[in-house]
Order: sequence, then C-alpha cells, then structure tokens
Amino acid sequence: MLNLIEEDRAFLRTLGALTLNSEGEETLVGLTSAESHLLVNFKAKARTAGDFAERVVYDQVLRLHLRARLDALNKTAGYLGGSGIIGYREGDVVRLKCGGPALDVVGLVDAYPFKDGPEPGVFCVWEESCYRYEQVYPLYAVESVQLASCSARAETSDGAKKH
Repeated sequence: MLNLIEEDRAFLRTLGALTLNSEGEETLVGLTSAESHLLVNFKAKARTAGDFAERVVYDQVLRLHLRARLDALNKTAGYLGGSGIIGYREGDVVRLKCGGPALDVVGLVDAYPFKDGPEPGVFCVWEESCYRYEQVYPLYAVESVQLASCSARAETSDGAKKH
C-alpha cells in the first residue's frame, strides 16, 4: 500500500487517481508501483541542494500521472477535443489575466457547462509554499506567458517580478 492517510486515500479514489495494478498493489493512475511510491514519498523526504536530479524525475513522473488522470476524465466525459486546438497544450505556461503565479498547462478538459453545452477549460498545476495545486480555469481567464529562463519563472511564481 502507498504511504497515505485514509483521508487522502479516499479523496484520491473519488478523483479516480488511485487504482490497483495487476498484482493488487495500490498505484496512482498511469504509473507503476515504484513511480507511485516516488510521488507519494517525495515531499516527505528532507531536501538538500544536491537533489536537483531527483526533482526532475519527480516532475516527469508527476506529469505522467496528471496526463493519465486527465485522459481518464476526458474519456469518462466523452470529451474528444484534444489538447492544443484552442491554443493551449501540455507544457504551455499561462497566467490568470487578473495576475498570479505562472501555471503549467497539463491539457484541456471539458469542464464548464453553459446553455449551449460544455466548454473546454485549461487544466493547470503550480507549486507555491511547498504545496502543489491543481485547478481548471475557463479559457477566457488565462493568457500565455513567455518566460526567458528558469530563474525568471521562479521569480514570477513568487510574484516578485512580472514580465
């Protein structure tokens, strides 16, 4: 079993993010057992300056998991719009038009029901104060961000400097 408290386990199940693999082991959707353990245990470990490579692996595995969750959600909802049709695709960086941190785009999801039917939303993730956040925003609420470098991105996500 993954090292989760029951409250988190129940929440992940309701999201469809937790499943059992063919050996009956708890895994996060789209990941192997080892990758699932890496994601769950990553934040609990004490970090040192030399952990850059591990952080890169964590980010890649997290993206695999989020992509699998988004694909499952789209399949369940019958959304076949595909990423990138409306100008945003996985890996793009956006910001809310009203301001805030830089957000990584995971993909598009059929999320906003209107009178004429559902509209796609932009599924975004970001980290702030050692917490990871996920949110779907309507297309009209976000705009593309061009970042010059990783250091510039860190500054914008802290709100210290805007480009």
